[in-house]
Amino acid sequence: MKRLISVIVVMIVIMISSLFLLAQDSASASKKKHSFGLGFGIPYGGLGANIDFNVVKNLYFTGGFGYIGTAGYNFGVKYFLAPIKNNFRPTISVYYGINTLEDSRWKGLKSYHGVSLGIGAQWMWRNNGLNFDLVIIAYSKRKVGIENRVKISIGYRRAF
Repeated sequence: MKRLISVIVVMIVIMISSLFLLAQDSASASKKKHSFGLGFGIPYGGLGANIDFNVVKNLYFTGGFGYIGTAGYNFGVKYFLAPIKNNFRPTISVYYGINTLEDSRWKGLKSYHGVSLGIGAQWMWRNNGLNFDLVIIAYSKRKVGIENRVKISIGYRRAF
């Protein structure tokens, strides 16, 4: 638990620092096609970091690494339904990686990988932003009940 609190504190410090340290960047947001983020959820590998690289117009490769009791990762593609000049951009996404955890009293935390589908939005102001996604576990190596298939993801974004 102490490790999780430490990770959260470090993420908050990084987010606040980037707002002040990187705010001096004079380039317009429309020229900033890629972004990195800190957050929570499947795209962030649990509690961690994520990066989006623009491949073609509105299509991005995305990958995330994190920790939530065990190491997590996810890779995939994200498609923005609005052009980069818009501040509010709805998204659809597909991920492959760790999407299910099982906590066994005797064996500890075990992770399972599979395919996840996401729908959400990203809101940017200048080079900073927030994103929110509903992620549906489409397939996992561990059987997932219908009531546990929908997950939430939220994070801070910084364009570069």
